[in-house]
Amino acid sequence: MAIVKVENLTVIYLGKDGQQYPALTDFSCIFDENCIIGILGESGSGKTTLFKSICNLLHYDGQIFFDGVRTTDIKPKDRNLSYFTQEMFMFEHMIVYDILAYSLKREKIKPQDIDKMIKEISSDFGITALLTRKPKQLSAGQKQLVLMAKSLIKKPAICCLDEPFSNLDVISKNTIIKYLIEYMKNNKTTIFITSHNFDDISKIC
Repeated sequence: MAIVKVENLTVIYLGKDGQQYPALTDFSCIFDENCIIGILGESGSGKTTLFKSICNLLHYDGQIFFDGVRTTDIKPKDRNLSYFTQEMFMFEHMIVYDILAYSLKREKIKPQDIDKMIKEISSDFGITALLTRKPKQLSAGQKQLVLMAKSLIKKPAICCLDEPFSNLDVISKNTIIKYLIEYMKNNKTTIFITSHNFDDISKIC
């Protein structure tokens, strides 16, 4: 569980022309814990910038807190958050099973526990048949499901999903929406979702 508090967040990008372009200006908000939060907006409105700020992936002015503690005072490995983006890197030489297992092995989780975690989440996401495939053998929608499963497999306290439904067909999308709602309830996770689609956000938030 985590309450996320953003205070006076300002992010300015430097353009190729040398000009400064503000993405967020003096933005403040408190996001409650154990819920699904939808961030709606058109392209360029600052949705991804907000996520990257929460995950400390870019420079910003202002402060962000997790349960009252400044994120800059928390070691990256202790922040207990995950970030999904369609631009996430996939090891092209690995099969899906090893991609899901990679971060778990680095944390020295027992092999039998890793296997159990992978089988559970692959079943939930409907990707069990993909575990022996490599990324080049996956469609865009399948890659998206694998990366989302990778983001959630460690049961983070905070999960940021940036446009998670963009490449999914209607059946897969509805399945994942139901899964995320149950996931949030069972794991008391604060889930952020960006989208430009109001119907998707209204179904899940």
